[in-house]
Amino acid sequence: MSPGECVALIATRGRPRLLRERALASVARQTRAPGEVVVVDDNGGPPMLLDGATVLRTEGGQGASAAWNAGLGSIAGRWDPDRTWVAVLDDDDAWCPAYLERCLSVARKGDWDVVAAGLRWLDGTGSPFAPMPSPEQLRAEEFLVTNPGVQGSNLFVRLGKLMTVGGFDEGLPSTTDRDLLIRLIDCGVTYQRIPEFLVEHYAERDRRRLSTPGSAAKLGGLTGFFDRYRHRMSPQQQAAFMSRAEELFGWSAGAGELGRQTA
Repeated sequence: MSPGECVALIATRGRPRLLRERALASVARQTRAPGEVVVVDDNGGPPMLLDGATVLRTEGGQGASAAWNAGLGSIAGRWDPDRTWVAVLDDDDAWCPAYLERCLSVARKGDWDVVAAGLRWLDGTGSPFAPMPSPEQLRAEEFLVTNPGVQGSNLFVRLGKLMTVGGFDEGLPSTTDRDLLIRLIDCGVTYQRIPEFLVEHYAERDRRRLSTPGSAAKLGGLTGFFDRYRHRMSPQQQAAFMSRAEELFGWSAGAGELGRQTA
């Protein structure tokens, strides 16, 4: 049996410069190249031309989850689901050069389903990065209230497990990482953390992102997530979720309903 491989998966829409100069440039600098790079363009129209990558497209405006799922469908048709790990990278983030080599080595050694390295949170001001360590363990109750450190660009998950849980939820315009991790935890995945900070997560305040406070996507995603999981939350967890969502993103039940309708 082969020791296993990893495939890089990037969803993109309307950010060609960041895609090329940040995300793909960081993939090219990896000390251990992925078996394949799959880029899914959610901009509609003919797919962009990218050297060294398999480029797919959606009909346009379908959302990141639909783009990721299109990529997963393509990968699943050509790679062994039990011996392949999918490394997700946002088109505006970057991996440190040793990221894939380190993740694949750890995943192979312990045959782990999920591996997560720490994040370097960067706000674009030139300030030193804020460290966001990966969690010691994966606990669904933590993801109910907040994200304890597995999101977007440090998702490194066995392909078969992603397919088992149905991939990303296309009904959520945001907060998809927390939903995915809860479903993975529920199906009994194994997990190992990497203590090093090997992923650069950019959160520049001068451009819109899925997590921009007050955006329709963020409000709608929080509302959809709360609707789905509130029955699993204790009263204390519900209060903590609502307080955090209001403080960080301007969310409330009414604002979230509006966001869900307009997302």
